[in-house]
Amino acid sequence: IYTLSLHDRLPISYYPTEANDPSPAYKTFQMLDGIDIYGGFEGWESSTDQRDLADANNATILSGDIDDDNDGDIKYVVTAANSRIDGFTVQKSDEPHNYYYPAGIYCENVTAVIANCRVKDNEEAGIKCYLESDDPKVV
Repeated sequence: IYTLSLHDRLPISYYPTEANDPSPAYKTFQMLDGIDIYGGFEGWESSTDQRDLADANNATILSGDIDDDNDGDIKYVVTAANSRIDGFTVQKSDEPHNYYYPAGIYCENVTAVIANCRVKDNEEAGIKCYLESDDPKVV
């Protein structure tokens, strides 16, 4: 057993479902309109301006690799909304049935702000956006 001390810092990974989920492919971190989310904190900061996003130990990882076998299990790791995602690493999307192209972050008819994010190791696309509007916006 390894015990972390108060001063140990490790990247933290989050998954949209449990490893024993019998049908994980369509689980996602569903963002909500108007609710901004921020990652990349060490733990002492009181504002987003104090984050050190360059420090890999502060990484906040949203992962589609729920069974930890280094393979994606989730079609869309994050489904964006009319809000901001800032300071996350988004990784390991995959589409096990090959019906649609997977993506780390999926946007459909929303104005999402994706800032200070690393989107990596996704099967087809890092960020996939569909905009059906007379006035589409990509920020």
